[in-house]
Amino acid sequence: MNKKHKDMKKISFTIALLVLAGGMVFCQPVTTNTQPVATTLNNSPIGRISKQTKQWQQGGIFDGLVPENELRELRTEYSKKVRIAPDKVNVIIGGPFHYKDEHGAWQDIDLTIKQSNIPVYKYVNDENRFVSRFGGNAADGVEMTYKNRSISFGINPAVSSTNWVPASSQNTNVVANENIISYKNLYNDVDLEYEITTEKISHRLCFANSNVFSGLLSQQFVNVDEEIQLPTNAVLMDSLGIISTNRATKGNIFVVVNNDTVFTIIAS
Repeated sequence: MNKKHKDMKKISFTIALLVLAGGMVFCQPVTTNTQPVATTLNNSPIGRISKQTKQWQQGGIFDGLVPENELRELRTEYSKKVRIAPDKVNVIIGGPFHYKDEHGAWQDIDLTIKQSNIPVYKYVNDENRFVSRFGGNAADGVEMTYKNRSISFGINPAVSSTNWVPASSQNTNVVANENIISYKNLYNDVDLEYEITTEKISHRLCFANSNVFSGLLSQQFVNVDEEIQLPTNAVLMDSLGIISTNRATKGNIFVVVNNDTVFTIIAS
């Protein structure tokens, strides 16, 4: 990837799940109505009671409802059903609200990035539709796992141009705040940032000021390099077909395994 540096403050790309990149997610509630309480239950495991997050507080999507009154056995990926009377429930459609855990129970999605004890990947989010693991330092990159397939990216990131690199920094640290993790001072005044949602991991390089480009000619390109590790037997495709040479790509890049698109690198 290369960009001209003039007026540049951020460089970014995004890796997403294909089914979500296609626009199948409702970003806002679609409807709220009432219906009779279901009297038949399936034998699926039941998820945990929801925590009192901001979604349940004033102004949130579940404002006025009580987590303990949710019919958790009726959860779906995109809906919650909460009892409001002995013979009625509210049906809230939107989200996605839930992910399936290893036992098959629908649990609430929580996008918080937390510390972990996994070697190399010291930060993790595993309460989402996919699992995200982040390295203890920027060079370790990120691993994204969905339906038992993983892609790793952001490995050994580097910024350079002809006979130029940004000033190095001795004051590096990692900050995880809710669904964003930042590797501060990858170079001096250059941060590497990742943000997770229910559908994607966004990937950004943030330049604090123009001094970062000191010594670089105004018309030179800045190269951003990193390593990507694909799932086993994966191929890359774009709108022009299979990417098998060092050619320019067009549009989104699809990671395909056995004719199944499992990840999408979204064009910036």
